[in-house]
Amino acid sequence: MQGYYVFYINNTLYMLQYTFQHQKKFGEFSSLYQLQLDPNNRWIQLAALLPWDSMAAIYAQKISTTAGAPSINPRIVIGVMIIKQKLNLSDQETLQTISENPHPHMQFFLGLEEFNPRPLFSASLFVALRNKLDEDTIEAFNEIIIGLCHPKVTDQYIRYPDDLSLVNEARLKTEALVDLLFEQLRDRLPVKPRTYRRLAHKRYLAEAKKKQKSVKEIRKALRYLLNCVERNLNHIHFMLDQIGGRCFPLAHKYQKQLWVINTLYQQQRGMYDQNTNRCKDRIVSISQPQVRPMVRGKQGRP
Repeated sequence: MQGYYVFYINNTLYMLQYTFQHQKKFGEFSSLYQLQLDPNNRWIQLAALLPWDSMAAIYAQKISTTAGAPSINPRIVIGVMIIKQKLNLSDQETLQTISENPHPHMQFFLGLEEFNPRPLFSASLFVALRNKLDEDTIEAFNEIIIGLCHPKVTDQYIRYPDDLSLVNEARLKTEALVDLLFEQLRDRLPVKPRTYRRLAHKRYLAEAKKKQKSVKEIRKALRYLLNCVERNLNHIHFMLDQIGGRCFPLAHKYQKQLWVINTLYQQQRGMYDQNTNRCKDRIVSISQPQVRPMVRGKQGRP
């Protein structure tokens, strides 16, 4: 809903055109893209979460409304700054991305009444904003934006994620998935796909129980377990093809588990082949794939 934001500076009344926090519903976005707006899109959801009125109040205290061209809608300026920070784009790339056809959700996020294919303002405005907004203002924005755009860092007490135990856990879970899928294919598959689980369990325990392990021994055991996981994943994909259908035949938790294990296997295989222990967005827990490792002391100690 469009209107005017009214405020006082030095006993002087000012008015800025502004899109209020409770804007129109996304179904009323009056453009040829209205039927393509997804209510689950991140920009649609973020638009409903942000305290636009509070942020506009912070912005309005720092922007002069005296002589010159009419001030730009604070909702648009604040929203563009959020998009720029969240996507880590340059000034020009931010405006170009917003004006491109595949991104009507962004323009709804900015509170526009209809889709606008032209740049919303000159990229030079970013320079002016950086000059006018002091550190306290930027900090106030950051506290709001970071709190909503990024997950909070909290302690997650999980088992120490050594690669050997993590890949072995993936082996056990893929073996369980093989068993579940085979139950649905008993009438079509005469024999359950081989997983060699007893041998794999024996090989893992023999290495895990060693008090001192050489790098060569660890890599040998890890290669064996990775091969086991790869074989199990091939069995799973084969059985899924046999079952067919558009829907995953097991509960959603198993589908999520399979996605995580597929990613984990790719990460671990890549680190093994490159002989490194680092990779981007490394998974350290199958049950909590969103958890990321952070160097720190032991629990209860600084």
